[in-house]
Amino acid sequence: MPGWLDSLWHFIFSSASLWTIGGCLAVAIAVLMPPVLTALLPQLRTYAIAAAIVCFTITSIAGKFYHDGLSVKQAQWDKAKAASVTVSEKARANAERDVSHDTPEQLRNDPDNRDNDGR
Repeated sequence: MPGWLDSLWHFIFSSASLWTIGGCLAVAIAVLMPPVLTALLPQLRTYAIAAAIVCFTITSIAGKFYHDGLSVKQAQWDKAKAASVTVSEKARANAERDVSHDTPEQLRNDPDNRDNDGR
């Protein structure tokens, strides 16, 4: 398979939207329309150019909204990450405070100490 055909295949089946493909087809119709078809349908080239403009405009707008959606989602993730750091720091401080009140003797005599062998 030639390199350009392989690239076209991967473009169509990976990142191209239906609007992009429609725009490319409309451009192909506008540019490659044979003279016989021009005589039968004189306005087809105009409609094909208008369709290409509409398709590529919708593709650009969809890309903009997609990017904005990703930005909002990243901001939500960053906010949640900052909140989890705050909660974990508070939990660590509470745990260190609780442990600092225990003396080794209290820990040795703790009935729930699984390592207490009765000494």
